Amino acid sequence: MTDPLSATQFGLPFNQIPLVLEGYYKYSPGATVTDENMKPVNTKDSCDIYAVFYNRKQLMDSEPDPKKKVSYLTGHNILKDPSIVAIARLENGGATATNGFVKFTLPFKYTAKVTDADVANLDYSIAIVMSSSKYGDNFIGAVGSKLTVDDLKIVTKK
Repeated sequence: MTDPLSATQFGLPFNQIPLVLEGYYKYSPGATVTDENMKPVNTKDSCDIYAVFYNRKQLMDSEPDPKKKVSYLTGHNILKDPSIVAIARLENGGATATNGFVKFTLPFKYTAKVTDADVANLDYSIAIVMSSSKYGDNFIGAVGSKLTVDDLKIVTKK
């Protein structure tokens, strides 16, 4: 595979306006963070939990070539595509202090206006990403890092 970040397809149509991503997690990082060549990197591993709400109609309309139009985000643009209107993200994904689960409540931070009619028309999609290595998309992480998530839910506008 020459471009693994393009192979990942994020997002499904969503017909409600998300306000909060919440749930419980526990995280233990692996001992040694390495890069794509398995060489040690002087940092601690951390997890990443986030949700992205984006205008899939805008995403598809931005591609002039009909053969290249897609309704999903990839590893290349999951956090930076212009079609993204809101992101809910865990700020600190370091090791949890106990063996038990820690509750998280992540509000969606909006950068663009969203109308009820467009959402009801399925113009928007949502993607949820949970990774035991925050920089795993750059092939930086620790073997043995473990992220467990439970009771995940999206609170939406009524």
